[in-house]
Amino acid sequence: MRIQIASDLHHEAAGPGVLREPLPLASGPELLILAGDIHAGTSAVDLYGSYPVPVVYVHGNHEFYSNAYPDLLASLKESALGTSVLFLDCDACTVGDIRILGACMWTDYTLQEGRTDKAMETARTALTDYKAIRHGSGKRTLQPEDIVMYHREAAEWLERQLVTPFSGKTVVVTHHAPSIRSLPEVDRDHPLAPAYAADLERLIAMADIWVHGDVHTSADYSVGKCRVICNPRGRPGRNRKDPAVPYENAGFNPAMIVDL
Repeated sequence: MRIQIASDLHHEAAGPGVLREPLPLASGPELLILAGDIHAGTSAVDLYGSYPVPVVYVHGNHEFYSNAYPDLLASLKESALGTSVLFLDCDACTVGDIRILGACMWTDYTLQEGRTDKAMETARTALTDYKAIRHGSGKRTLQPEDIVMYHREAAEWLERQLVTPFSGKTVVVTHHAPSIRSLPEVDRDHPLAPAYAADLERLIAMADIWVHGDVHTSADYSVGKCRVICNPRGRPGRNRKDPAVPYENAGFNPAMIVDL
């Protein structure tokens, strides 16, 4: 199966023009995977709802800005019904002989040994998530402690799925990164690194391909038999090294295809 892969398209931040439009279909994919931070609220489903191939979509954190987590999940699932979009949140689907397991995954802030509490407090202050996302029906905003709980629930769900025998290939799609290897080396000791990745390498080795986003730099490496891929576009107008590139990640490949 030919699978097109992208993440962090941030259509919500684009002005009129090509970056506001759906990602162009590459050469002959049978499936498009979008690994989060695609558009605000349910707008990604509207944008990709009539896409010419099935679209597996896992939400990121930016979908929930000015919304409530997890309340918006119900609207995302409902809006995807009857469209080209297969919205997954701790859900599995089968396309041909491929099993796809999808979850945002969030993080548990334990990436840097001995720094969990410090990482949570740094993120609480520095990340817009904890100011722009409401939690449930209450008035308070989402907090790192909530994220840790949701991460653990997702990781436990994913492990149950991965240990369940399946005769075909398994693709895992998350928004947050499953390994420190997904981060640029220069950023791996940064105080905010644990906000973007968790150590899930034990689970990675049980899949065939793991697609993620969140990190706005490209990654492509292997853990055991599993290939881990991050192909993010990033926010428009954020490329500081080359102003000619209209989006953040100069390494983004809009036509990236994986044959599985």
